[in-house]
Amino acid sequence: MSRKNSKSTASNGKSNRKGRIENLKPWKKGQSGNPNGRRPESETWAGILKWAGRLTGLEAAAISPPELAREFKKLGHLTLQEASALRVHAAILFDPSASLLTAIMDRTDGKLAQPLDVNWREQAEMDGVNPHELYEQFVAAAAAKLARASDGGSVSGSEAAPDSP
Repeated sequence: MSRKNSKSTASNGKSNRKGRIENLKPWKKGQSGNPNGRRPESETWAGILKWAGRLTGLEAAAISPPELAREFKKLGHLTLQEASALRVHAAILFDPSASLLTAIMDRTDGKLAQPLDVNWREQAEMDGVNPHELYEQFVAAAAAKLARASDGGSVSGSEAAPDSP
C-alpha cells in the first residue's frame, strides 16, 4: 500500500480526518459551545489598555524598562489615560489636524448624519416616466401587498413590484 492510501482511506476511500463535516456532533442539551467561556478581561487588549491607563506615571515607571521609566516618572501622579488625553488635546491645539479632530469627534459625539439627496421625481422625469403615475403604481402595489398580508397570504418583495413603465 502506498503512502497516499493510508489505513483511514483504504477501507472506504474517504478520509477520516478531523475537521470534516461528518465529524460534527450536536451539543447535548444544556452543554456550552464554549466550555472554557470568555477570556478574562485582564487577558484582552481592552482589559490590558484599561489596566495600563489607570496606572500613574510613577507606577508605570516602577514596572517599566529604564528608558521608559525616565519618561513615565515625568508624569508623576497623572494616570497614563489622563496624560494621553492631554497629549491628544495638545496635538489638536498646537499641531492641528482635521483628521485627528474628526476622529475624536466621531468617537466621542458619534458620526454626523450625512444628508442624502434623493429626488425620485426628478430622476423619473429624466428617465421619461411620469412621476405621478409611478407614485400611483407604488401605492397600488403597496395596498395590494398589505391586503394579501392581512388575508394571511404570502407577501414577498418581488411579487408586489409593479412593471417598469
